[in-house]
Amino acid sequence: MFFAPPPVKRGASLVFASLLLSVSAHADLIVGLPPAPNSISFTDGGISNCSAAGTTGTDAGFSITTDGAACLPYTGGLSFVDNGQWFSLPALIDTSGTTTLTIKLGGTYSAVWGFMNYALVCPPDFGECSYGAHDPTVTALDINKNVLETHDIAGFLNGSSSGDVDFLAGDTVGISRSTSDIAYLQIGGDNIAMTNISLSGSTPEPSTITLFAFAAGMIVWRLRTRRA
Repeated sequence: MFFAPPPVKRGASLVFASLLLSVSAHADLIVGLPPAPNSISFTDGGISNCSAAGTTGTDAGFSITTDGAACLPYTGGLSFVDNGQWFSLPALIDTSGTTTLTIKLGGTYSAVWGFMNYALVCPPDFGECSYGAHDPTVTALDINKNVLETHDIAGFLNGSSSGDVDFLAGDTVGISRSTSDIAYLQIGGDNIAMTNISLSGSTPEPSTITLFAFAAGMIVWRLRTRRA
């Protein structure tokens, strides 16, 4: 299954996904970081859930919204043309080539990343590769949905332009920051797909903090009552 619209031709240097950018005191695009031990896969019970229009859904405990055609998730085989294939690997996917998927993380984090891939068409003569009308991007939003940073990842996950493709092609891509302020992750463009998500450097949501404070207050009150 390949959802891309007629591609727009553009030059692309083939930068392979084994690159791992170091995490500094500032924000960074991270590529090639192994999944965290607590990495969560998008499965939704193994049932494809696709919509031709913007929708809201839940998968793997995450609330997800889209502004166009997408699957939350798609569980059949996926072809990314010259960027490999995924067989029966459940994934969130932009099925229009221009859809943005917004994932609510359920807290704020300093780093979020997941295993991704996108569509790519490269001629056998090593000529210019073709992307869709909208480059693949990853974006971090704060708790008020303000954009913290966004990255165009076209070229970072490119496969072979000789036509030789790898199964389960792709790599982990995400964003790291020096503070735990990432509340949403957005992915979109060029039929980007994401099969799992890893989170690091968590801060509970305000509602959770309030609950903890209430519980602590109740414990103090009970202790004082007993002493009285």
